[in-house]
Amino acid sequence: MRVSQVGKRRRRQEGGRLNKTVVKFSDEEFARVQARAVAVQRTVPALLADLVLAPAQSPVLDPATARQLLVELFAIRRGLDKVGRNVNDIARFALGTGEVRGNAAAVLAALLPELERLDVYAEGLVEYFPGLEVRR
Repeated sequence: MRVSQVGKRRRRQEGGRLNKTVVKFSDEEFARVQARAVAVQRTVPALLADLVLAPAQSPVLDPATARQLLVELFAIRRGLDKVGRNVNDIARFALGTGEVRGNAAAVLAALLPELERLDVYAEGLVEYFPGLEVRR
């Protein structure tokens, strides 16, 4: 079965749709699901059908793979922190000599906003993986 487009009504099936699934949520989970459905102007059942039946734009990740990606994201963050420390050394040199070579000034100016952007992204992902301990 295909969904013609995400968020659009599915085509009628001859004989109707006879298979039904019941999904149970805690109050907190259901509030999150409802909020997401409202945000995309869908009912909860339609949202769940959209998420499951829509043609995948990319492969669906299993939880173990998704967790590993999150762990690697934080590893990238730690690597950027190390680069940032090296950038601090460059800055000390520049302050001591009054010279900034090449495009070092632009690189220095761009590093902090990128780190902040990465932090916001990573923190947003953490909520989807309760109990995941990641060294920051």
